[in-house]
Amino acid sequence: MAWQDTLPEAYVMAGVSCDVDDEYVFLWIARPGLLTAQDIAFLAKECVNKHASTLPDHDGMCLTCGGLGEATLVQNGASITAICPRCLESKQMTHQQDLEQLNLPSKKLPLLYPAALLAGGLAWGVFWNLWAAMFRVLDAKQLLIPSWVVIVLAVGFGFCAGWPIGTVIRRSGAISRFSAGTVSFLATLTIVVMGELLYGIGLAYAISGAFDLGLALQATLPFVLVQIPTYAALKFTFACTLGGAAYEFSKPKTKKMKI
Repeated sequence: MAWQDTLPEAYVMAGVSCDVDDEYVFLWIARPGLLTAQDIAFLAKECVNKHASTLPDHDGMCLTCGGLGEATLVQNGASITAICPRCLESKQMTHQQDLEQLNLPSKKLPLLYPAALLAGGLAWGVFWNLWAAMFRVLDAKQLLIPSWVVIVLAVGFGFCAGWPIGTVIRRSGAISRFSAGTVSFLATLTIVVMGELLYGIGLAYAISGAFDLGLALQATLPFVLVQIPTYAALKFTFACTLGGAAYEFSKPKTKKMKI
């Protein structure tokens, strides 16, 4: 019979269970709100007493190398283990090497960084030209679409554009020289400026049949901000989402150290 099955009904109602994994003993309480602090302390002591045979029977025993006399208790997430200084230092060094390997810059991706910015600018220009083309095809000045749908689309496409940009930024090694926030902001600004120019050129050509730079500039964000604030706000939402996604995915990856 399992230890938790021998507990009084009050503890059973709290969902008490116990798992033994090698030298670790895990005490789980699904509904701790049903118990007092004294109840939980009692359970911890009883659980340790019940499974004492699985615990080291020497003072200062390292559960990693088995050495005696130097181990101390170290918390690792929700677990506590006894480990000696040498093993702890070794695990810390291994963890640091794993992190460096996880964020190791690619030799090819620095060359792809400009291409990623260009691709982001093209994606911006194509998206907003398709948006404008939809109005021309439908011969409408506005669409009766719920605002939340438009916002979700802007956020969704912004995230999809920012994710690969952020990945390229991280793998290119740019964040080893500058902060992820700075690089992501500059990348987003470059994409927006480039994309708006491409969008304006495409829109001007669709309207006039010629590559009119003056007309193209009148269709870009600074002018739209004054004339059509709602449209500009939608583009701003797109840009913020793109920048936020690029920032999140450009940050160095990390993982918990296992002790």
